Parts: sequence; structure tokens; C-alpha cells
Amino acid sequence: MLFIRIRITTTLPGHVVEGTLYTACAITHMVAVNTTPIPPNPSTNLSSQPGDYKIIPISSIQNFQIISLNQTSDNAEGSDSTFENAVPSITKLDMSALKTKEELAIRKVKEHNATRGKNVTKEAQDIFDWFSRTYVWFLARIVGKN
Repeated sequence: MLFIRIRITTTLPGHVVEGTLYTACAITHMVAVNTTPIPPNPSTNLSSQPGDYKIIPISSIQNFQIISLNQTSDNAEGSDSTFENAVPSITKLDMSALKTKEELAIRKVKEHNATRGKNVTKEAQDIFDWFSRTYVWFLARIVGKN
């Protein structure tokens, strides 16, 4: 296996985390780093070793640096130490999917802003929003019966 040793500088002043990248979750937007050092014996099964994991929100990462790509002995022969073989796997971003997601978010914000009244009180806006939700609910019921 290929293990990535990284150094992460967070937005907290002077807070630096150094260790082995355990996982980067796209759903929770968190990074888990095992801060225990890799054992000196490369034949040791790393999954049986205890770990000290730090969970870091991606939004609080100010900078990161790849320190090294370490390879354990179970695949040291005949494999290459490339980014594609890293554990966890690191792949290219799907830019078209990100662009689509960005356009959808912009469209939703524009639709939301189109229903906001100018120079109206909060109570008047709340009444308008209630009528708008009721109208949408009513239309959904009518269309659902046909």
C-alpha cells in the first residue's frame, strides 16, 4: 500500500497537524489524519496498530503539504509509487459536475432573491412566503389528481 504523509496548516493560529492521510470525505467535507508515526518495521500490519486520528473540516484548512509517499512491503515489489495508487485514492475532480452544481446553486439563489420584496417589513415578507408555499402545495395537489 502507498501511504501519504501530509502536513496540514489550519486557520487556527499556529495549529499544524502532521501525519498519514487516512481519508478525505466528499460528503462531510472532512479530512482524517492519523498522527501516529508509521512503525519502523515495514512488515507490521498497519491496520492492527492503534491510531491517533485528527478530524479536520476542509473549510478550516489553510495550507497542506505532501511530506512523503511511503510504501509498505506488501506491495513494494512491482508497483509504482504514483498518486493514482495512493491510499485513500486521490482522483481528478469532475469539473463539469462541479460547474453544473455551481450553476444550480446560482439559479436557486436568483430564484430565492426574485421572491424577496424590496423595502417591505419582515412580517409582510413572511405572509408572502406563506402564500407562496401554500400556492405551490395547492398546485402540486391539483396536478397530482390529473
